[in-house]
Amino acid sequence: MKPPDRRVIILLIILLGLAYLIASRAFAQKPPTEANSPYVSLSKCFTPARNIPYIPEYQVLGRIVDECFYKILEGESRFDPTVCNQKYGCSSGIGLGQLTAVAIADCERNLGKEIDPYNEYDNLECSLWLYEKYGTAPWGTEDTEWGSYYYWSEHCT
Repeated sequence: MKPPDRRVIILLIILLGLAYLIASRAFAQKPPTEANSPYVSLSKCFTPARNIPYIPEYQVLGRIVDECFYKILEGESRFDPTVCNQKYGCSSGIGLGQLTAVAIADCERNLGKEIDPYNEYDNLECSLWLYEKYGTAPWGTEDTEWGSYYYWSEHCT
């Protein structure tokens, strides 16, 4: 038997290489697009908007709050929902927002529910309502000796 011609071997190698290239392209991983991606794209979930006043960066118990309110709670309780004002026997200055009896009664009347100041979610809901209704006043002013005014005031405009 005669050995194959060199040209036949070279042609066979070229054909095998070409077949490999075609097959590898056919089965190559394509870059992900919305059509072939196994992941959900969030790009269509957001609408561009102009003049957004701030991008929320602060959260308390999963609720997005502004920097001022965040700093008030940080200054009042260091986010400890069990803290209370020992000086007054824990009858005022309770929880995250250091709620007083007057503040709790105001929240109960206006929110239409009983507020447990030792429950961090009730305390946060009441504190947020007070903040939205009265601003920073329930947590002190420059002229008051109580409250954490000097801690948070530079973050509130």
